[in-house]
Formats: sequence, structure tokens, C-alpha cells
Amino acid sequence: MEVSRTGSGLFLNQSKYARDLLQKAGLKKCTIQPTPMAVSSSTNGANTSFADITHFCSLIRALQYLAITRTDIQFAVNRVAQRMHQPSEHDYHCLKCILRYIFVTLGCGLLIRPGDLELRGFSIKCDANVIENSGDLYDEEINDSLRILCVAYSLDL
Repeated sequence: MEVSRTGSGLFLNQSKYARDLLQKAGLKKCTIQPTPMAVSSSTNGANTSFADITHFCSLIRALQYLAITRTDIQFAVNRVAQRMHQPSEHDYHCLKCILRYIFVTLGCGLLIRPGDLELRGFSIKCDANVIENSGDLYDEEINDSLRILCVAYSLDL
């Protein structure tokens, strides 16, 4: 973990760890991915088991550690980690999308601004009736697993 003091606060970054992770995954040079998840999802390989589960789990655990300072990848990493014990070729493709996104965002991290040291957070489970009555379209599967977690950090420097 790299910590640097800026005019705005403390900046936490793991760019060296991310580079090492990309090398471990064999993606030291790769095509870029503008987002951590593909906008449209193909189901190619969804029924084909991924051969090296140990390698898949190792990469997921490394991504979960990286996600401590990378809020931009937390949702995508959690989504792929849910399939960690029985990954498919499609799941590995999703994992590689996250890694290709990291390749172009190595400098990203977490900025902790001055203030009081107080952690605030909340979590809510959406009710299907609330969503239906709001007039918004939703996917039943997504609704079943939807959790919103918002956390605000501040630190007295």
C-alpha cells in the first residue's frame, strides 16, 4: 500500500501491487477496457467449467485486496467472486475484463480528506414492491441480490 500526502489529504494507492497482479495474470501488456464490467454481456462459455480453479481463486483474492483502495472495481470484483468456487470460462472472461480495466487505471486510489475520524455507512435491501411501484424496469435476479452500501471516510490530518 502506498500512501502519499497531497494538498487535499492522504492518497492511498496500490499501483505496484496492481502491476504485480497483472504480471501474475499474464496481462502485463493487454488491450484496454474502459469499464470494469462489459456493457453487454455474452454468455459464451457460461456452461464450460474453467480448468484452473486455483488460479481463478488466487486472482479473485488479489482483486479483493486491491478493491480496498479501488472503489471503482468493488462491484465488479464482488460479482465475479460470487462464482469463485465453480467458475466458468465466462467468469474468467469477466475477471480478465476487470484486469484490463486496472491496466489503464493504475494510478487510481482512495483519497482520504481532512476532517473528523468518523465512519458512516448504511445498507438497504430493495423491496420488489417499492421498485415495481416506482415505475422503473428491474431484473428480478438483480433485485434479489441488490445491496447498496455507502461509506464516507474522513480523517483528521
